[in-house]
Amino acid sequence: MADLPSPIPTILTASTVVLIVLGVAVLGSFVWVIVGDLRRDVRSRYSWRTISMSQLPFTEAWRSSIDPSDLLAFVRNRRRRHVFLSLGVLLLWSVTGYGYLHAVVDAYQCHTSLLWQPTRQAIPQVPRPQSDPSR
Repeated sequence: MADLPSPIPTILTASTVVLIVLGVAVLGSFVWVIVGDLRRDVRSRYSWRTISMSQLPFTEAWRSSIDPSDLLAFVRNRRRRHVFLSLGVLLLWSVTGYGYLHAVVDAYQCHTSLLWQPTRQAIPQVPRPQSDPSR
């Protein structure tokens, strides 16, 4: 990496740091979701279908079947899960971008090593057979 132009090692280091920070954020949000799950007494009052529907995005029909005193707990639980899933998707995209960035840098290194080494030929020259004038 020492022979790369100056911004490339910095970008690779920054991408590694971002990946680690996102991984820690996903783990922290996972713990946050587990700790903030619905209490057992609230969960026992509702069917599994109502609880499952409350976790899905773009659904609102479940709100009518929940007691208004428990609505805040359901909304908090739903928000926590959506934050966790959003961070998970962001981590997945970051891992993909991280791999792409390293592939581009490897291709760049390969390309520049072939261009800037005049003593070593990229494609070996095969000697042509001499034509025989006696034929």
